Amino acid sequence: MAKKTVKFIIGPLSSGHVQKWFENFTPKPDEMIYLFTIHKGVWDNSKGQFKIINCGKTRTRLDFVILYWAVFFFSRSLRPAVTSVHYLSSYGLSVRLLKSDKVLLSCWGSDVNAIRINLLSRAIYAPILERAAWINAPSASIKEKLLKMSGRISSNIIDVFQYGVKLQPALCKEAGKKSPDCTKFVSNRHWSPHYNIDLIIQSFAFFVRDRNVSSQLYIYGKGSESDVARINSLISSLDPQIRSKIVLRGFVDHYTLLNEMKDFDVFISIPKTDGLPLSLLEAMYIGLLPVVNALPVYEEWLSDSCGIIVKELTIENLALALARAHNSYLEMNLSTNREKVISRANFDQNTARFLENFA
Repeated sequence: MAKKTVKFIIGPLSSGHVQKWFENFTPKPDEMIYLFTIHKGVWDNSKGQFKIINCGKTRTRLDFVILYWAVFFFSRSLRPAVTSVHYLSSYGLSVRLLKSDKVLLSCWGSDVNAIRINLLSRAIYAPILERAAWINAPSASIKEKLLKMSGRISSNIIDVFQYGVKLQPALCKEAGKKSPDCTKFVSNRHWSPHYNIDLIIQSFAFFVRDRNVSSQLYIYGKGSESDVARINSLISSLDPQIRSKIVLRGFVDHYTLLNEMKDFDVFISIPKTDGLPLSLLEAMYIGLLPVVNALPVYEEWLSDSCGIIVKELTIENLALALARAHNSYLEMNLSTNREKVISRANFDQNTARFLENFA
């Protein structure tokens, strides 16, 4: 029997990012794929061509140590032809112990944004970046930060794209068509303090209190018990008339969320840092007007004609942005946003680009 070509995938299964990249991947009959993780997650192994090596034994950071040594030993005995590594600051450290003919590195916004560039971080991450034959970054700002971590890697090996949106025309609302009775705002980011959901609620309250307008705010998402308690407490503290305009939807499955998004008009996302969130791309594709803060990745994708960027994030300034969205919605060229997503963030095209490197 001919020896099979071995390939490695190293990364988390908990968030779904890795599954997205490999959703359209089918191993060749002569390939065997080893997947190293410390997280639980769904992975299709119906054809038996994946061996999942889960090193999550203690539910502590010690699991990463176990994973690093598993990668060390398995890579020397199996010698993978190519290894796809996801998340630079955790799973990416395994590259220091990896023996592989070709290394691909997928960096995420939440990953790279958490790294402070200094002598220590350069000492840790530069050798990892320099091992990679190809690097994927979700945005130009993330690429720029990676280049600052190592002066020895070429910008040509870093491709900028996110896996993107599955194009489903049935999800799209008619460009420029607004809800007939009121302006409907929506937030669907995580409820941790990082995403400033509190500020969205406070700004919406300021907006509707000072203006006699018909509007609603829908809040999707989830968080820890303390996050949920904090959000509920904030909403409960509002005037009943304002509170009646806020709908706390909480967590719903992705299919339900996408089908409900087309009923809204304005998408709000104002985190402290960001890569390129799928939620923004989906909102742009569906036809919502984005209201965002002045993060580099948002400024890469949006302009004044198709989005509202809040330069200095305060309750008053965000309230003014919501007012502008309410008053100027019909003047916005939202079809431009959809065209950008179709050309630059097409799921089938972008995952195919990714998998070309895994061949």
